[in-house]
Amino acid sequence: MPLSHAVVLGALLAAPHLTWHPYDEALSLAARAQKHVLVNVVIAGCPWCRRMDSTTYRDPRVIEELDQHFVLARVDAGSDRKVTYQSRRMSERQLAREVYEAFQYPTLVFLAPDAKVVMSETGFVAPVEFRSIAGYVGDGSYERKLKSLDQAPRSP
Repeated sequence: MPLSHAVVLGALLAAPHLTWHPYDEALSLAARAQKHVLVNVVIAGCPWCRRMDSTTYRDPRVIEELDQHFVLARVDAGSDRKVTYQSRRMSERQLAREVYEAFQYPTLVFLAPDAKVVMSETGFVAPVEFRSIAGYVGDGSYERKLKSLDQAPRSP
């Protein structure tokens, strides 16, 4: 192998990467670590899902943000693999459609450590925008925003 190919291959192998967990495992890990969860809902043959994998999820700053604040789960909206949602067994397909209302892909569902939905985003999200969204959820900004809205004076 020419030296330049070896250098490129070495850089790819050494590059940081994300660890995706099965849904049930991700929720359990997040609860123990008090981290948020990113549920990445995908389906086979989805070009925008592949683009997220090859761009956004390879961005070093995205990887850093996700590693710091999130446990990652990947759910296949076409799969009959069983998961547990609030003590109910269902397929990943049912979870995607009935619980997270994912009908376009990818659908990114951001969960609090207690598995409550914080927000979701549908479609391809570029790295810069993704970091902004993940940062808003991961650092708890959404909680401060909700508290400030709860404390805002109400009009009669």
